[in-house]
Amino acid sequence: RVALYASEARSFAGLIQAKGGVGSNSNASAAKDGGAGTVYESVATWPRPRLTVDNGLSSSSTVQKTPLAADSVTGEKPDVEVIGGAILLPSGAHSLESLLVDSGAILTQATGDSTGIHMAISGDCVIRASSSIDLSRKGFAAGAGPGTGAHGCAGGGGGGHGGKGGKSVANAAGGIENDSLAFPILMGSGGGTDCNNTGGRGGGALWLSVDGALIVNGSIRAWGGSGGIGGGGAGGSLWIECTSLLGDGTISANGGAGGVGASSSSGGGGGGGGRIAIYSCDVQLDILNVVALGGASGGGASTAGQPGTIGFFSDRFGDANGDCMVDGADLAILLGSWGSCEGCPVDLNDDGVVDGADLAILLGAWKR
Repeated sequence: RVALYASEARSFAGLIQAKGGVGSNSNASAAKDGGAGTVYESVATWPRPRLTVDNGLSSSSTVQKTPLAADSVTGEKPDVEVIGGAILLPSGAHSLESLLVDSGAILTQATGDSTGIHMAISGDCVIRASSSIDLSRKGFAAGAGPGTGAHGCAGGGGGGHGGKGGKSVANAAGGIENDSLAFPILMGSGGGTDCNNTGGRGGGALWLSVDGALIVNGSIRAWGGSGGIGGGGAGGSLWIECTSLLGDGTISANGGAGGVGASSSSGGGGGGGGRIAIYSCDVQLDILNVVALGGASGGGASTAGQPGTIGFFSDRFGDANGDCMVDGADLAILLGSWGSCEGCPVDLNDDGVVDGADLAILLGAWKR
């Protein structure tokens, strides 16, 4: 780890780096490259600190991960850059000024961490081409979760989440739908196990709040996995809030494929698709690039998982009807809900009553 504090301008133009070492590949079981270290810089003349996780353009598929504990950077929120093939493993909640994931880098979740990843970003978040936020196969293990598929020796049922899991060749049932369409927080459930205890993990869970633009030219994904002849894992959860959603990349929470048996008498069901909820009134990324597909069947009489859910919602405060405008239609909803109204969308100050205080808030947001 490197930490640099400068009370005046930084004029040093050399390289500051803490990349991991290259692992040996002299035998069939090649050693892993070391994970990137961290470089934290706080310079008086900069608007904010910067945290860089750079593995020097490592091209290894077996690079070790760099852990980052919840809000481990105290004080002013930093700009964070994950670059050069680094794999960042944040846990818990993080508050950042900006986030850049570039040059083959990956931001991922610890396997089975039920809290998922929570990130609040005051500025922009940029996921460049060939880079990703990837929570695939980080959810519930095979045979676990609220929508896990049924066990079956000739193939397990697929895990369920936004869509139901598919059945196996031997009719082991797929898992049920679960979680919220508008506020998804659960990891994808695992596929049902076979008699060798195999099956796919579900996808992980992400809550990403970006006050600026979210620019996705790479990918954000939470796919379920497949394995053996067990059921495919269900896709995970992607809850995204941003002022603008830009780029030409992909956002996906697909279910994993059911395991393929040695004959038509065995095979697992496909995992159900996950859940994606996007809150933004400026979506310029092609919505066809946002998918939550069900996983393919494992062959024979097994079935594919059902598609998951994708919701696009308004991010305008006070927009009760979701049309991305605060206007007379929302005022009518508020007046029609006047009085005690616990949990109403027009109870804008969350005090359980729709009254003059809420009316003042709505009028303050008028036409925004």
